[in-house]
Amino acid sequence: MKKLLLLLLCLMLCLSGCFADPSAEGFYPEEFLMQCKLADMPLPSENIRFLDEKAYCFLSDAECENYAGALIQYLSEKEDVFYKGYYYEMGTTAGIFYAPEYRFAPLTKDSDPDNAWFVFSLTETLNDGDEYNLHYKSGVSIRIRRDEGNFKKFKYNTVIEIKNDPMFLYYYGEK
Repeated sequence: MKKLLLLLLCLMLCLSGCFADPSAEGFYPEEFLMQCKLADMPLPSENIRFLDEKAYCFLSDAECENYAGALIQYLSEKEDVFYKGYYYEMGTTAGIFYAPEYRFAPLTKDSDPDNAWFVFSLTETLNDGDEYNLHYKSGVSIRIRRDEGNFKKFKYNTVIEIKNDPMFLYYYGEK
């Protein structure tokens, strides 16, 4: 009888974890934002959840565009990051394996907030390639995308991904 009771208790404990809200309130961890030189970046709203290295929130179309515009303003004014860019186009690398290549044009205060994917270098140098193949070797990307879902009672329609892995990110400006 004790074994059955213990088994039922363990089963209830395991099942209770399935119904818990796995998301944590808040934005990216402060240490990560400091590594990416984004400690003072604007937040999209007060009601944000962080899970699986992504931030989730609910924004209207106008709020999303305003947030992208605020990020453009913020990044344009930052003096401690370099080769700021916004997503321009996608291509493929040449050779046997055709890997995606995401190309970023120089970011200015007048950049279109509809292109809500931004990148910058943490150092003053890019790779040592030619002017047609300048990739970020120490960069950070911020991507805002629309994607609907929910965590228990929390509904979201916007996902913000900040990555400090510049794989396949290329700068299409002048060095």
